[in-house]
Amino acid sequence: MANEQRPAVLFQGTAVFVAVFSIFITAISSIITISRAKRLQTLTAWSNWFDTTKDDRLRIIRHFSGQQPTFMEVELLTTPAKRTPENLAVSSFGDKNELEDIKRKIMVVLSGLERIAVGVEEGIYDVDTLRRIGGSSIIRYHDRFDDYIQYLQTHPDKNIRQERAYKSFAQMAAEIKEQNDKIIRKERAKRADREALRRRY
Repeated sequence: MANEQRPAVLFQGTAVFVAVFSIFITAISSIITISRAKRLQTLTAWSNWFDTTKDDRLRIIRHFSGQQPTFMEVELLTTPAKRTPENLAVSSFGDKNELEDIKRKIMVVLSGLERIAVGVEEGIYDVDTLRRIGGSSIIRYHDRFDDYIQYLQTHPDKNIRQERAYKSFAQMAAEIKEQNDKIIRKERAKRADREALRRRY
């Protein structure tokens, strides 16, 4: 009787193992599919931002000569009361129309990056993929407009102040910068180890 039950027990054990293994494989496949879809969505979002803001970004770079806006320029961009004809005349903007045009272009570029950053926070986009395809651009635009963003967030006039302005973008840029720094430190450590090994032999 015991001998007759043994094959049945073995069969049941095998069936359970196969079922569990199948569930495991299905779960792994689902994770891989989701990860691949996330990377594809990230690539699409970045390409859309890169293509649709190209002219605006070039115009901004030319206006500021590739530099950060000065404090006076930041004030003029954020504070209507400062936009007197005298202030505009001695600024890089020259007149109100030029200032409004540049301000609109800055908002288009930064708002696009903010939307991508919110997508990262929501788990829609993959920050590591962004780091690899556009990390240097993300860091550069954050550094270039950091003074503008911070002044907007802490503006003395509470009617102008936007405390949450571009917060997600700033956080994403900081995360990418931290990841880049870690990679650089690892590469330096590897080179130092190789050099130490070479000297030893």
